[in-house]
Amino acid sequence: MRHLNAWIDAARPKTLPLALSSTTLGSLLAAADHTFNWSVLILAGTNGVATSSTICYFLMGIAAIVAAVKYTVGNNPYGCRGLGDVSVFIFFGLMGTIGTYYLHTQRMKFDLILPATSIGLLSTGVLNLNNLRDEQSDRQAKKRTFVIIIGSSRAKIYHVMLLVTAAITGLAYTILNFRSKFQFLFLLSLPLLQNVKTVFRHTRPAELNTELKNLSLSTLLFAVTFGAGLLIR
Repeated sequence: MRHLNAWIDAARPKTLPLALSSTTLGSLLAAADHTFNWSVLILAGTNGVATSSTICYFLMGIAAIVAAVKYTVGNNPYGCRGLGDVSVFIFFGLMGTIGTYYLHTQRMKFDLILPATSIGLLSTGVLNLNNLRDEQSDRQAKKRTFVIIIGSSRAKIYHVMLLVTAAITGLAYTILNFRSKFQFLFLLSLPLLQNVKTVFRHTRPAELNTELKNLSLSTLLFAVTFGAGLLIR
């Protein structure tokens, strides 16, 4: 039972919305292009496109699982070498969003890198909060997270940069693909991202627990409102 609890804790269920954010946004972006495919979400289908999509989805899932395991497990886990931020950005942002879009549409669009970057940066922000909270215990365990590499003061500034840049890339995509004022609906989620005061003023690591949950849920809300804004005419 202790081993099971350890695995559950490692999975960090409070950050589950991050995994949903990229797939949700990728699916809604596809729906906005009139190419939404339900079989991608239910991992089943009766035609060749659905079958190939299911296979690709499976491979993406395996890659994500391997990446998650390698974050903390093994002789040289990358989570202990300051590479966690890059991994989260790629898997929860670029790969999750653009990959999901491709599974629906069987094509790519270069400008999708902008909303995918937004999700990736917000997800990285959640990891940064986690590493700020665990800085002391990570030092004792000799883990080299990005927070430990650059220091907590710089990590707080880095956190602000992540959130601000996420908003900028979202706005850039909206302006480049403007069709309706409803596309700015995602701006409603931005006030929920304002956990900067707590990040700079917290005196106890536990104070960041609430912000971890809030930013994770805010990322999902960003994905939903961003995609919904594209669908509303």
